[in-house]
Amino acid sequence: MVHVRPDVLIIPISPPGPPVGVHLTGSATLGQVSGGSSGWQIVDRPRQYPATQWYGGQLSQIVLAVTLDIDSGAGVSIQGYLDAIMSWTIAAAGQNRPPVLRLTGPIPATDLRWVLYSASWDDVSVIRNAKGVPLQASIKLTFYEYRPLSQASVAAASPAKAAHAARSGSAKGTTRHYTVRSGDTLSTIAAALLGSYADWPKIAKANSLRDPNYLQVGQVLSIP
Repeated sequence: MVHVRPDVLIIPISPPGPPVGVHLTGSATLGQVSGGSSGWQIVDRPRQYPATQWYGGQLSQIVLAVTLDIDSGAGVSIQGYLDAIMSWTIAAAGQNRPPVLRLTGPIPATDLRWVLYSASWDDVSVIRNAKGVPLQASIKLTFYEYRPLSQASVAAASPAKAAHAARSGSAKGTTRHYTVRSGDTLSTIAAALLGSYADWPKIAKANSLRDPNYLQVGQVLSIP
């Protein structure tokens, strides 16, 4: 059997670790994490008119139905890869959280950073050899967008500021600039300055970025 290259690579980036490749068995489902809340609140200010402030915001999630099969025809075990996937749901020794992951392949939102919320499979879906060694498994993976607190605070106030900045910038016909900080991605910058995570391709195009996943701290971006 010829080993088929995986569709999606799951790559631990913080802390770094070996990637795991999987094959898509259906379409990737991108949505929002339920339970998040957002809205406008009134802020009282002494001797001034009250102000309105946006708070909260939902996180993205992506669900992948995949098959893990390194080379079942040659009898290659997948047990080590199953163990690696499950290790991504818990904090390793000396770490205060599970690893942050990067996803590559024909799926949406590959510029975001992710954490593995859950990984599930059942024994019926696992193909084993005569010795009980697992060779193939069908797995459901649910990832949540990783947004650290420092980044979340920027995104929390972004809709009102973004709307005002967008109106001001377009009215004056000027180009805004943004200096990349640690933890930034094009999606979070787009959410903060353009009002939507989905607008990150506009920033990539305006700056002729060949690799939207590669940003340098201190890099100055033009914001359309």
